[in-house]
This record gives sequence, C-alpha cells and structure tokens, in this order.
Amino acid sequence: MLKWRLISAAVMVPLVVYGVLILSTQAFAAILGAVLVAGVWEWSRLVPLTGHPARVLYCAAILGLLALTWLGGPAELVIYLLVAAGCWWLFTLYWLTHPQRCATVSAPCIALKLLAGTMVSVPPWAALVVLHTHGADGPLLTLLLLFVMLVYVAMVYGPIAAFLVERFPTPIRYTSMSLPYHIGNGWFGGMLPLLATAMAAATGDIYYGLWYPVGVAAMTLVIGALFLRDTPGSRLD
Repeated sequence: MLKWRLISAAVMVPLVVYGVLILSTQAFAAILGAVLVAGVWEWSRLVPLTGHPARVLYCAAILGLLALTWLGGPAELVIYLLVAAGCWWLFTLYWLTHPQRCATVSAPCIALKLLAGTMVSVPPWAALVVLHTHGADGPLLTLLLLFVMLVYVAMVYGPIAAFLVERFPTPIRYTSMSLPYHIGNGWFGGMLPLLATAMAAATGDIYYGLWYPVGVAAMTLVIGALFLRDTPGSRLD
C-alpha cells in the first residue's frame, strides 16, 4: 500500500504543480472539471444509481452546471455558490449525527445523495477557478499555501493513531475514536476550503482565509490544554 501511494504521489505531484502554475485558467478549469466529473461518476455508483445511463445522465448534469457557471462568470457566482455550500454543510452536520435517516435505498435518499455530490463538486470548482485568476501570482501563492497546509496535515497524521488509541478504554475505543475523528475531519476540515475561500473572496485578500485554520488550531490548543490528560500508567482495558 505504501509503495503504491508513493508511486501515485511521484506521478501526481508534478502534474498538479504544472496544472496550477503553467496552464491557463481555461485549461485549468477544464481539467479540474474533468477530474471532478470522474469523481462524480464514482460517487453515482455509491448512491447507488443503477445502470450506466442514469450515471451518465448525472455526470452530464454536473458538467452542465460547471459550464453554466463558467458562462455566467465564476467570480460573479462564487459568493452565491459558497453560501449554498455553507447551508449544505450545516445540513450535513445534522445528517452525520442522524445517519439512519438515509440508511435505506429510497428515492428521497438517492436525491439527497445526488445533491451531496453536486454540492461538493460545483462550488469548490468555482472557488478554485476564481482563486486561479487572482493576479499574476495567484496560482503560485495558492500552491504554496496548499503545500504549507499539507505539511501541517502530515505533522498531525504522524502521531495521531497512537495518540487516539491512548485516549479511551478498550471497550469503547472504536466508537470514541471514530465519532470525534470524523466530525473533526469532515466538519472542521471539510469546511476549510469553503470558509477560507469565502473569506478571501469577501475581503479580496487571499491570506484572509488563513484566519479559519488559525482559529481552529487556537481552539484545539485551549481545549486540549484544559481537558486532555496524559495516560501513562493508566489501565485502558
């Protein structure tokens, strides 16, 4: 598994760097849209949409929305799309805490999951296209910020497995680890592109969005310092 991840990274990283820094905004938008549509194709199988015609139709609808956003002007529409995505993320907080609401395959649940695929593809696409056009240094600064954030992610993921295992007694360890882990990654981490882009777009300052990860980091520092306790010598069974 590690070998294939390293091979994938060695192939994809140069392509991503080239795409962000060298390609025109039109080409960048087209390639990014193709990647998102490929992800939507896989998502349609998980929804599940039965049969290839339905899956092709859904992907065509997403592609049409991307085309309409481009024709309407991503810079003019991005705020509205981000507001819609923000409302969607508020709803997903309820959905994550009540997963039984769509535990069965039914028409309303399929429609809701199709909407989920739409909301995680169209607004981010528009936001990234707008950031790519932010001045001559926009692509370079965006790439550098992404690299810095990935370094921090790597620093967190290194020790996190051992740290979480020591937090909870063995009988409840899986649930106790899974719930906060997925809320933290899905909610706080998932909101990062949305809120950071919205803050940057609203102020015109591409660095203003950094206040969101800084605020979350400060919050975790305070909560961790006040409530987390070390467990050496404690029984975890």
